[in-house]
Amino acid sequence: MRLPGITVVCVTNDPETLKNNLLISPIVAEDKAPLITIPNAQSASEAYYEAYEKITTKYAIFCHQDVYIPRNWEKEFIRETSKLPRWGIISPIGVHFSSNIIFGKVWSNGLSMFCGESIIEPTPIQSADEVMLVLNLENANPFDPSMPSFHLYGTDAIQSLLLNGYKSFAINAPIIHNSLPIRGLGKDFSRAYEFMQRKWRDSLPLNTCLFPITKHGLPLLKFRTRKLVSRLRRKKYVSQRHGNVKSLAAQLGLE
Repeated sequence: MRLPGITVVCVTNDPETLKNNLLISPIVAEDKAPLITIPNAQSASEAYYEAYEKITTKYAIFCHQDVYIPRNWEKEFIRETSKLPRWGIISPIGVHFSSNIIFGKVWSNGLSMFCGESIIEPTPIQSADEVMLVLNLENANPFDPSMPSFHLYGTDAIQSLLLNGYKSFAINAPIIHNSLPIRGLGKDFSRAYEFMQRKWRDSLPLNTCLFPITKHGLPLLKFRTRKLVSRLRRKKYVSQRHGNVKSLAAQLGLE
């Protein structure tokens, strides 16, 4: 039996980004939850699979190092999940089964906007952005240690839990993703995409927050073409992370 409470888990490769974002989130900075950091992992899914087996609390937040979790976020999480009899993964943002509509609310520094459609009640999702995944560790471990790189492992975990009868949900509990823009998707993304094509070929297409995973892979090609055109047109991007996420949280009305 897991102990009550929440553990925060993060794969990290940049101590400065970690220090200026996740580490100053009240849930971590005020010791409301233990923090496990995993430096320089080769695969997020493999690292999280191993961490999952060692955590003693009932819940775990698996999130990026450039995430800021606003004060009292965990209270919103408890309130929202109390409405659900059983669930697989909870995320502040995810994409619906039958459409490409993204539900939830996350501030993206890279896009300089809130992403997602506002929701009042927990909304079923087929995929979640890996910016934050919250798991009930009394369920079976859904992370696949054989999955490569640092992409699409949230989609993979959600599909695994669905096979066991556990739906996943986006909830109304905003966070800040102090990100940089996505200027392209490299070979590491291709490896994850191809892994998902093979593993879930009988379930395709699968919606994700970027574009669907399909048998032919055309959405990935189209995305790369759009990014190439943007670079050729010298589209301007945000060049750095926000310097004070606590101040930003206040400005956005999240604290």
